[in-house]
Amino acid sequence: MSKVLIIKNSHLKLLLKSMAYPMKFQKGRIRNRFLKILENNVASLDKSRMELITAFGVKDKKTKSPIIENGHYKLDESKVEKFNKEFAMLMDEDCIIDILPSTEKEIGEIKQIINETPLELGNADIEMLEEILAAFNTIGPLPEKKKAK
Repeated sequence: MSKVLIIKNSHLKLLLKSMAYPMKFQKGRIRNRFLKILENNVASLDKSRMELITAFGVKDKKTKSPIIENGHYKLDESKVEKFNKEFAMLMDEDCIIDILPSTEKEIGEIKQIINETPLELGNADIEMLEEILAAFNTIGPLPEKKKAK
């Protein structure tokens, strides 16, 4: 039975950011193997985010693409509240990361890479990283209640 790491979608960006620093070759290899596992989760989250932007954003009349204004997607003012609610729900969903047997052996090193991040973090990010590290301690089979979703 495969094992999984479960974190919130909202934690994924900080997890990636906390591991994005120069390191020695062996640690870098371990990090890169773990990041490879995360690729599908990141792509899926980004796809869902873009679906929300497409649904609630203001679109160009010719191209039907969402309009970007000042570096941000422009939302339909009448739909901002609904977008914010749906986006918050998306970010609160569990991100289920399959942990391969080879990766399971490297969990200690992955946690160490996160612990050694040179990022200067505020209190909220520190709390979030603590939650991520705690989730690594709960790696196991997918809980029955999560399978039903």
